[in-house]
Amino acid sequence: MAVFAGLRDSEVFRVRWNDYTQSERILRITPEIRKNKVGNLIPVIGTLGGKLDTLQSNAVTSEMIPFPSSTKKEIKRESGGKISGLQPFRRLLVETALDSGYDHDSIALVTGHSRGSMVSKYSTQERQMDLKRMILEDVERRLVA
Repeated sequence: MAVFAGLRDSEVFRVRWNDYTQSERILRITPEIRKNKVGNLIPVIGTLGGKLDTLQSNAVTSEMIPFPSSTKKEIKRESGGKISGLQPFRRLLVETALDSGYDHDSIALVTGHSRGSMVSKYSTQERQMDLKRMILEDVERRLVA
């Protein structure tokens, strides 16, 4: 979810099954779990959708989407330093989208980063879903291919 939806650690570990609409392929990130307290709609693309569908079909009764506990541990860098959490994966999304030619404002729609314009207050609007989906599909194509 950090790479293919641009979510922060706190968002990934607090998202619930009722936030995911399988038929619409949309993940609704509510203001309550967002750092900036502004909701966001994220289109669920191929790789992430497949994983969520598999997890959902195997889900027992949990409200929370289960993630391996190993994702919460520190990640060792090749340089010897450590990074805690999922930030490197989220950063990979941003860097890959930038390499694909998208601007910071467009990428911020997906990641929920602060932007210089007032448009950031309206990141849940449906009309932006096509741009978000295009960015995420481009990132997925470059990373999975």
